[in-house]
Amino acid sequence: MYRHYPDKESLAVAGIRILPTYDGWVRGEGGTRERIKQAVARGKLFPHYLAPVLSTCIVLRDDVPSLLETLNSHVLDPRINAFDEALADARAEGVIKEDIHGFQVDSLVTGLLLAQYRGLPEMNNANKDATVMADTIWKFISK
Repeated sequence: MYRHYPDKESLAVAGIRILPTYDGWVRGEGGTRERIKQAVARGKLFPHYLAPVLSTCIVLRDDVPSLLETLNSHVLDPRINAFDEALADARAEGVIKEDIHGFQVDSLVTGLLLAQYRGLPEMNNANKDATVMADTIWKFISK
């Protein structure tokens, strides 16, 4: 394990850097609602990664701040930026509220993922989950 990494912290940071970022996931064909659904569906291909990593980074933020810093810079901020990009298009089309931002959509996605991990029966398979998540997000952001 330490052949490539000098310590546990370096190994953990490397593990965080391989998590998906949503970069490019919100671009593509279709309207904003469909693009958000596609991004959520792609994110669902990496089940159960975000919740434990985020929890660990938060718990260790005072002792090992590099973990949360890496999660923010490599995963969470790019996700927010990807959603901001899609929302800019939707705002220009006039289909979403003017004051909606990527961090709000990302917070909804994260909350919905945590609800799924809790075992809510409304989210029982990958396609349905993506549809439920996208529909829930759309209810909050659309005009």
